[in-house]
Amino acid sequence: MLKELLTNLKSWEAWDFSAFKIEKDDAEILIPILEKATPKKPLVRETNGSEIIAKCPNCGMYNHMDIPDIQECKHITTHCPNCGQNLDWRQPYNML
Repeated sequence: MLKELLTNLKSWEAWDFSAFKIEKDDAEILIPILEKATPKKPLVRETNGSEIIAKCPNCGMYNHMDIPDIQECKHITTHCPNCGQNLDWRQPYNML
């Protein structure tokens, strides 16, 4: 909902909501930040007994996650060290 609001804001001159005002330029800065904060599935290249190797869907950098870490935490998410994209390592995986 917030992303849709900010996207629509690009066509407005200004938007006033209570005590703050968002200008058109602010929306253009906030949308990419919001997109990186939204967890995306990494593109899995391979899995073996101890780790998953996958590509970031935002920048294409290869990352890895140790499988025991995934099994210990049901809601594990981590960020790409290159671009900061929030990554969701939970199954099902998006395979390359």
